[in-house]
Amino acid sequence: MGSNRKMQFGVVVLVGAVVLLGLYNVIRNVSTPAATPTPAPQAQLVSNRARNIAQAVMDIPQGSIVTKDMFEMVPLTGSGLPTGFVTDPEKQAIGYITSTDIPKGGKFRPAEDFVGHITDVG
Repeated sequence: MGSNRKMQFGVVVLVGAVVLLGLYNVIRNVSTPAATPTPAPQAQLVSNRARNIAQAVMDIPQGSIVTKDMFEMVPLTGSGLPTGFVTDPEKQAIGYITSTDIPKGGKFRPAEDFVGHITDVG
């Protein structure tokens, strides 16, 4: 009869541990909301006089935080306006997290290349 009680006690302890673990996971998931990425700002339209855009000076891996030493401002080739490209790096690139690999010589496009700013994404 003693071993039967020990078996019942063991089952109760095991079931209790499983229930507590399940409650812990539910509470943890409810209390930490998922971070929603902040969309990167759209490129600004500029006059024909200021047609410089940001170009990578090195290979930049996905998930990197963009800093001043990762790009240079170069003139946009062609006759169009720099629509969709980074034209003001202080507002559109520095501190943003890359969502894709940007190769050396690649042009920065906020809508495609960034997840959001480090202060918004974390």
